[in-house]
Amino acid sequence: MADGEEIDGHLDIVDSLDYEAELAVIIGQGCKECKAGRRFFEYVFGYTILNDMSARNLQTSHKQWYFGKSLDDFTPIGPWIVTKDEFKNPPALPIRSYVNG
Repeated sequence: MADGEEIDGHLDIVDSLDYEAELAVIIGQGCKECKAGRRFFEYVFGYTILNDMSARNLQTSHKQWYFGKSLDDFTPIGPWIVTKDEFKNPPALPIRSYVNG
C-alpha cells in the first residue's frame, strides 16, 4: 500500500482495531545460523516506521495470536528507510502514532 492510503479495517469480521507505532529494523544481510559473538547491529541496514495493527477479537477467538495480525494491510511500513549510520545503536527515538490527523 502507498503512503497515505487508507488501511482496510476488515470490519466485516473485525469488531475493533488496536494499533501501535513501532520502530522496524531492516536487516541488510543474511544471518541464518550466525556464529556466536557477532554483534546484531552488524546485520542492520537501517530503520523505518511500522504500524502494528491488531484485531483483538480474532486473536482471542483463536489459539494463534497471528490471526489477529495477519489480515491484508495490517502491517504498513515506511515510507522511508533511514540507514543505521544516522543513529547510535540501539536508537532511542520518540515514536508517535496519529489517527485521522
